[in-house]
Amino acid sequence: MSRGEVVELEGPYTITLATVIHRDFYGRKLEEPQVLALITVPGAIGGYLGVVKADPDTVYPGMRVKPVFKPPEERTGAITDILYWEPVHD
Repeated sequence: MSRGEVVELEGPYTITLATVIHRDFYGRKLEEPQVLALITVPGAIGGYLGVVKADPDTVYPGMRVKPVFKPPEERTGAITDILYWEPVHD
């Protein structure tokens, strides 16, 4: 893969870093805490910052996750096609 080339990356997708957010951008308390994580793929440069739908107490570095996409008819081929990430249960 060269720089600037767009390719689809198949997993495994792994949480490298994670944090739990309790307040929104304006400082208002969220109804439920959200988990934000840096998700990486072997062989890729960088990672993806995304929301992980899981109990915050169960999320940890090294956890495998998978993307949950918008319905096919709503996808545009952009990174925003990923709604959120969820744990992989083997």
